Amino acid sequence: MRRSRRDRDEHDVDLRRAEVGLPTLASYLAEMTRICAQST
Repeated sequence: MRRSRRDRDEHDVDLRRAEVGLPTLASYLAEMTRICAQST
């Protein structure tokens, strides 16, 4: 089964983030959601 373009793009972003020691995009977005929720 082929992955969608969005899935491939997110996978590529996660690979690039991992190369420089950053967490996954999903982890980053979850953290930003949590931080923004505290601001309101």
